[in-house]
Amino acid sequence: MYNENEIRGFLALRHNVNITKTQCRRIIVRLGLKRNNCEAAMDQIYNEILKLHSAGYRDAGYKTVWRILNTQGIRATQETVRHLLLIMDNEGVELRKHHRLRRRMYSCAGPNHILHIDGYDKLKPYGFPIHGGIDGFSRKILWLKILRSNNNPYVVSRLYFDHLIDIGRIPKIIRSDAGNENVVVADFHKVIRTFHSDRLAGNNSFMTGRSTANQRIEMTWSFLTKHFTQYWRNLFKDLIDVGLLNTADPEEIELIRFCFKSPMQKHLDAFKDYWNSHRIRSQRDVESPTGVAPDVLYHQAELFGRRDCSVNLPVSVQSLIGLRDQFSIEEPNFGCSNEYLRIIWDITHGNLEIPQSSQDGLRLYGNLRTILFNAN
Repeated sequence: MYNENEIRGFLALRHNVNITKTQCRRIIVRLGLKRNNCEAAMDQIYNEILKLHSAGYRDAGYKTVWRILNTQGIRATQETVRHLLLIMDNEGVELRKHHRLRRRMYSCAGPNHILHIDGYDKLKPYGFPIHGGIDGFSRKILWLKILRSNNNPYVVSRLYFDHLIDIGRIPKIIRSDAGNENVVVADFHKVIRTFHSDRLAGNNSFMTGRSTANQRIEMTWSFLTKHFTQYWRNLFKDLIDVGLLNTADPEEIELIRFCFKSPMQKHLDAFKDYWNSHRIRSQRDVESPTGVAPDVLYHQAELFGRRDCSVNLPVSVQSLIGLRDQFSIEEPNFGCSNEYLRIIWDITHGNLEIPQSSQDGLRLYGNLRTILFNAN
């Protein structure tokens, strides 16, 4: 593994033993040490590589595997290791060649088997946190809503209850981050699933983990950033740059919520419709069908050999509405608080229209801000 100069360096610097090159060569010959033509048997190298794969080195390149083998006393050349890896794991070689990671295969039995939920905070500094839910099999967006807070568990639970009331059934599993905003949803889902007898009932019906592992909805957020977030973030940054928005002022946040929630929610709804009707492109490491729209996968799973995995609600829809009203909070219709809405209503004498576009919102924001500033 080491040449003569490296061996002499170890002896001199680590062991305080100084020898000449000639002495070093004599010792190497006497011990029968060789760098060439001393390779282990091919089957032994093959079996050792298999052991390394099972020990967590499956994604290591041939140079790394070669070095590990030699440090373990298994003599092999880089060329031998390279050819063996090409035979044993051709897919891994191709992935490393293109600098890609080997990803876990996502598997889902069908629609409503797993419901992924998560909050989206990119626009939260401007007063517009978002919460979404997506079906794991079809990737259909089930809800995508702007909230006053996506950290309040009673606000988040409203979206969950509304979804159950809408479909009249309940998904088998919910997958979320381990945040406090999901505790009401988690508790209710576990309780209502105790009435079922499948192996995923009860506590097994709610899964938590790191945000990065919640891959279905995290992928959706990446598309949302491109098709929605960037536009609105630039708009609000422009307002800050010209001195028309101070995100540290609660009153200005309330005003901007009133002026922009409707056009932003309209934009979100348009993105949701686009997403649910677009054809999913072919992807590696996915088991679900591609080339089909999420809406088709969700509502026509039988065409692809799958079935709806939701289970019956053990309570009536009317009872569920009562539980929703008890364990959730309804969001204000216009984004801002009811108290601030009364202030706006008073200063405009009730003569205003809810904006439907960003330009409408900008005009209304400028006018209301001028009136409120002069009033103060």
